[in-house]
Amino acid sequence: MIKDYPPEAKFLIEHDKNIMGHIPEYVLQEMTNDKYKKFLVKHTKIPEELFSSLSWNLFAEAISRLNLAKLLPVLKFVNNEWCTGDKMEKYYKKSPSCPMCGAREDLKHVFSCNSPRAKQTRNECVYSINKILSKSDDEISAWWCSIINGCFVSLGASPVENSSLPGEDSYVLASQITIGPLHLLQGRLHSAVVIHMQQMDVNINKQILSLHLLWKMAATIWRTRNQALHGTTKSERDFKKKMTLDNEILMILSLLRSNQLPHRTVPLGYSFTIDSKQAWLRWEKMSLQAQNITITNSHDIGEYTHATSTLNLGSSSQRTRSRKCRITRQVNCK
Repeated sequence: MIKDYPPEAKFLIEHDKNIMGHIPEYVLQEMTNDKYKKFLVKHTKIPEELFSSLSWNLFAEAISRLNLAKLLPVLKFVNNEWCTGDKMEKYYKKSPSCPMCGAREDLKHVFSCNSPRAKQTRNECVYSINKILSKSDDEISAWWCSIINGCFVSLGASPVENSSLPGEDSYVLASQITIGPLHLLQGRLHSAVVIHMQQMDVNINKQILSLHLLWKMAATIWRTRNQALHGTTKSERDFKKKMTLDNEILMILSLLRSNQLPHRTVPLGYSFTIDSKQAWLRWEKMSLQAQNITITNSHDIGEYTHATSTLNLGSSSQRTRSRKCRITRQVNCK
């Protein structure tokens, strides 16, 4: 008896826990789509009867063309996983106030905040989208920016400056609003929007570009919000975080060496990611604890405090050493 497989895979044969045959790819695809639709019903409040009205093919194709660095942030956005004020209050008992205007913040408010800084960011984003798309077609660019502007207004934001709004009888915008204007910003377009694009002879590559520009705009708006919240840029926060982690790495490294314990390559320096530094600390602390060695913040790190340049095995240091070797060889040849 085969368990935990879709009904369509009943022709599979199990023998000594070895599966004979395979599950057709379309079966797995259908299961994935069903699970994702259930997720959307629960977390984004899309009525199930409107699923057929969404342009899933364009959404999936736009997602598939993202590289890994862009994919993860986009998936967080389209799946409503940003840590907005309402979630910070729910899970961490933090203030739900918007850092720019003081109103209660949810994902909708992030795109409808009418503080001067938020309005300026929206104006600049729509201007940039218009500038990029107008290189090939002014009419399409103006229409797409008007749809974006209409969605902002539907959410409660002030109209974007120097950008028109769709007419009151706009069937395209009205169709999108039946699903929700926020879903357009997340890339879930009503089929009427895509049909209108096709009628304007917008090819698939430009349709995907339009979605990618929406996600880039969302990232810019979210970054502005975070700068207002933290009072600094992400680069500055990352630098301070990496400096703190480097100091902790030096302390752990001193303990490892003084006890003659082997360790992994040391991720010191700005070129290494925060995740790689945290992973190194986690594993090496486990190594110390296995040897019953006490970890204290007051440990004397001695000579290792200034050893960043020699311990950093990142690409920059390797390039530097390679340049030095080439220069040395050239001098010797002369």
